[in-house]
Parts: sequence; C-alpha cells; structure tokens
Amino acid sequence: MADYDLTWKVADSVPLENAATISMCGLTAAQGLFYRMGFPSPFYGTPVFKDEEEPVNVFIYGATTNVGLFAAQMVRVAEKTAGKKVRLIGAASTSKHPLLKDAPYQYDFLVDYRHDGWPKKVREATGGRGVSYAVDAVSIGSTVAMVESTLSPSGRFVAYRSPAVGGFDIASLKIKPFIGPVWEGLGVEIGYHGNISPLHSTVIWSV
Repeated sequence: MADYDLTWKVADSVPLENAATISMCGLTAAQGLFYRMGFPSPFYGTPVFKDEEEPVNVFIYGATTNVGLFAAQMVRVAEKTAGKKVRLIGAASTSKHPLLKDAPYQYDFLVDYRHDGWPKKVREATGGRGVSYAVDAVSIGSTVAMVESTLSPSGRFVAYRSPAVGGFDIASLKIKPFIGPVWEGLGVEIGYHGNISPLHSTVIWSV
C-alpha cells in the first residue's frame, strides 16, 4: 500500500517504463535546481533572475543521465519566465551531442566528458566568467571537484551523492555543493545506507 499523496495518475499514453523515471528523477532535478540552488522557478516563489549577468551560465555534468535530461528541460522551461537568457552548457559523450542540441534540451555548448580538458573548455564557453549554476548528475569521485572548478566565485552547484557514497573529499572544495536525499521532498522518512533520512516536507512544484 502507498500513501495517496505519494501517488499520481499515469496517462494512458505514457508507458509505465517512462513514467517510473518522473517521480524520482524529475523530483531530483527540480529539488536541486529550484529548492537547493535557488534557480528561478516558474512553479513557485519568485521566478526571475535578480543580480545575474546575461547570459546566465548553467552547466550540467551527466547531461544524458535521467536527472540531467530532466534538469535541462526544467532550465529551458524556467528560462521563459526568468527574464534573462540562459547559456546552457553540458558534458556528455560526443555521440549524444546531436540529441542534446535539439529540443527540448537545446544546449548552447557541449563538451566531451572523456577529455581531461573539459573544465577549461566550459570556462572558456562562459567567456571566462565561470558558471553560475551547475548540476553534477553523476557525483562520483573526481567529477565533483571538476564541476566545482567551472564555477564563478559566486557560483553554486548540487551533487546528488554524499561524500561517503560518492567517494569525494568535500573538505578540499572551495565551494561546497548542496547535498541531500531527494526523497526529503516526499515528506517521509526513508532508509538509505543504514541510516534514516531526516523528515522534511518540501513543496518543489505543482501541476
């Protein structure tokens, strides 16, 4: 049995395999973007950029992961009400670049994550300013520090694994990532790696 407020109706036209990704991966992307980093949300709060230089640089590492795909779409939806142009930058294998350049993602600049010099290319794509908002949809080992190296001095980013699970040293980072279990947005306690996650009731968006 599931609580009524943790379920939602799947449209007849949506395969269950596709629908299964939305509740967790979609919430993961939305929580990181809107709740943790404060990216302007078209769903609640103040949906506009205030002190960001245009274009606003957004970077997604792991652009073809489920979380990355949802995050890019949310950035593009939010851009329509945020008041400023977004420069969307992504890291993915070269073979996936054509997909990511098309709607609904429409990346402005892409790098190959397998090339060691990709952080430098990301910073060059921003004109040297650095990234204002970054999503590390992988959050394992060196990815966190490499994503952090693309940020502007006031930039912020999210990682979706804890240092212990992701195997990275948070103490070595000048800019600390926002980290927390996505299921906090569900408002229930969840067991994860032998621990019980804190209970938070956080409204991320409504439809």
